Amino acid sequence: MEYPIIRLPVSGPLDQMSAGDLREFYDWFVNEIPSRFGMMTDHVRAMPGLEKWTADFSAQSLRGLGIWLAERVETRPRTDAEIARLRQQSRVARDIGVPPNELTERTLSICFDVARYFAEILLRKHGTALRWLQPLGDRRNAHYGYPVITGFGGVPLNPIMTLTSLAYSIARGVKNTERLGEVFGYWDARVGVSHGRAQVLPRNSRHRSRGAGGSDSAD
Repeated sequence: MEYPIIRLPVSGPLDQMSAGDLREFYDWFVNEIPSRFGMMTDHVRAMPGLEKWTADFSAQSLRGLGIWLAERVETRPRTDAEIARLRQQSRVARDIGVPPNELTERTLSICFDVARYFAEILLRKHGTALRWLQPLGDRRNAHYGYPVITGFGGVPLNPIMTLTSLAYSIARGVKNTERLGEVFGYWDARVGVSHGRAQVLPRNSRHRSRGAGGSDSAD
């Protein structure tokens, strides 16, 4: 049973997208990805030993999900054109080189679904203490255009980056099935941390709060 590949509603790097495309990407990730949780559950349950796994939005559910994720990460060789483009876009890539392998489309699809589920657990647990935000304004911001969650003392959680980073770690041979839960524990413990000052949000950002029925509404 092959995992369905996500088809993004927009294309191209986030820092090169129009405001309309960025809004569409944000709304798609926040509001549409949850419709894939039922399908993700079927795939997790298809793995021996996880037949009774349930997407119940508990921290405990991340244990089984982490076991499943560790066995589903795949990579492919990067093309010469991809390597050249990454070197052009990133100073770090020019200095230290570009890894030869990239996550497959299927693995990235899994990362998007797990990232949104991971985020939903935190949002349901902490309610209005956490909020979605889309950083805009400074295109040099590493989180520019991504759906992130605020409420961790000034350091936003970028679910997509978090899960793709974890997937690359797995691809390098670090198959710690507890890692997903450990990452959750880190962010869970940071909720409400102020570092002695009020949290300051970027001025040029799309800030959303969770509205009635679990949907998002503009402030």
